[in-house]
Amino acid sequence: MIERTSDLGDWSVQAIRDFDEPGWFHIPSQMTGVEREAWVEMAMAQVKRYVGVPRWDGSPTTEAMLREILEYGVEDEPALPSIATFQVWPLPGPAVLTCRVCLMDSSSVPDFTSVEGAVVHPVESPELGAGVQVTIKRTVEESAGWTSLFGVDLIFMDGDAALVLSLEQSLPALISGALPGLGVLKDSFRIIRPDGQKFGGITPENVLNEKPWELANDGR
Repeated sequence: MIERTSDLGDWSVQAIRDFDEPGWFHIPSQMTGVEREAWVEMAMAQVKRYVGVPRWDGSPTTEAMLREILEYGVEDEPALPSIATFQVWPLPGPAVLTCRVCLMDSSSVPDFTSVEGAVVHPVESPELGAGVQVTIKRTVEESAGWTSLFGVDLIFMDGDAALVLSLEQSLPALISGALPGLGVLKDSFRIIRPDGQKFGGITPENVLNEKPWELANDGR
């Protein structure tokens, strides 16, 4: 879960309810070596049931494989600055993606309404205000043919600041499996500005109410 209060200089994050979605593992920042080992053991206890589950190539999942995935998540946590980082296991097996919650200058957020291949539609959060969900599809060529990958961002903009909840680009089934937890996460915390005012997103005027893609049914 996100800490009750996270230091962001003069900003703060306040959890308003526990975020304990199945398959969502919060990776605390700046853990010591001992804390990292404890985190891996904690998560391992929950994913160990996947031992023996077939991997993408048909081979059985081993305990060592699961541990390697968890250790990679811990090692990758400092790669990008964020309020919170989660390793997400959206399927009953050894397939993961990363979710990052980032607070940034709004000028650094591109106008996704003009990005080719992006579907943008409004979202609401009782604590974060009005925002948009941006879903971008990218098709890549692999040895077995062409594969569709999707990335999803929830973006809330309040004047000079933007809060972005991002699911890393991945296969449709993984993104679809992670979306319910992302919806719960956006309703689980608030942001407090340096002046004590609550961050409140405002929907851009040029956003159309487009229908989101049905990712789970996209077999292309």
